[in-house]
Amino acid sequence: MKEPSKKYNDEDNMLVNDLRSIVSKARSKAFAAVNYSLVERNWRIGKRIVEQEQNGASRAEYGKHVIEIASAALTEEFGKGFSYTNIANYKRFYLTFNNLQILQTVSEEFKKQKHQTLSDESSLLPQKDQTQSIQSELRLLPWSHYERLIRVEDKKAREWYAKEAFNEI
Repeated sequence: MKEPSKKYNDEDNMLVNDLRSIVSKARSKAFAAVNYSLVERNWRIGKRIVEQEQNGASRAEYGKHVIEIASAALTEEFGKGFSYTNIANYKRFYLTFNNLQILQTVSEEFKKQKHQTLSDESSLLPQKDQTQSIQSELRLLPWSHYERLIRVEDKKAREWYAKEAFNEI
């Protein structure tokens, strides 16, 4: 981090440090919200594809067709990020982690938090009066972790790796 070239008095230093803290915490919240949205989007896409396949034909070709249609339509409208492989990974993500408690929207989660200021030390942590499901939502792993975890076939090993990843975040 770049240090200011001018010497500040103690009061100025306190102000600058407080401002840095506010900006840092706001950035962290923004990154967390983006990650949550990405994980939620991928999980919901996977869930919808699984639902479509279960209500559609039972042939394996039908499942492939659903993923192809989803990939083509989403890529056409939104661009990169919706390749056949990615959509198949979203489906696998849902099948592997179908017990995740995905909230309706990120904004709903933030509405549930008490009125906290950005400088509040605890504003990035679950509060005592929040439900357990809300607490687990705040601890979702980044999407890149889930991409790796869905490739671990052994459930116990996958759970161990997920727990270790949570502890390192």
